[in-house]
Amino acid sequence: MLTKGQVVYLEKIQTNPKDRSGKIIEGTVVLVGRKYYTVKGDFQELKFDKESLQEKTDYNRNYKLFLSKEDILNDCEARKLAISIRRKLEDVKAIRDNFTLDQLRRIKAIIDEDTVRS
Repeated sequence: MLTKGQVVYLEKIQTNPKDRSGKIIEGTVVLVGRKYYTVKGDFQELKFDKESLQEKTDYNRNYKLFLSKEDILNDCEARKLAISIRRKLEDVKAIRDNFTLDQLRRIKAIIDEDTVRS
């Protein structure tokens, strides 16, 4: 739960899908409401859902809310890794050509693990 005056970080979401990693803005929680947090960024106040931390807007979301800069960097790294993994695994023939049987078994074991995303 965020508190009034707490420093948070906003990532500006780029509209170009190839350049999704955007500018990081430091913001301050100015209001804690029943359903939303209001955060003052560079020049405007934005509302974020208290449960999902998603920006409340009638249009496209422009910002993602994070509790620390490290969270933004981890999110960015996870996106890049997911894209890289997806590209490597898109083509069945390429998978067979680029991975040994042992590597494929290890990948399968990792994918089949019961993990809870934090």
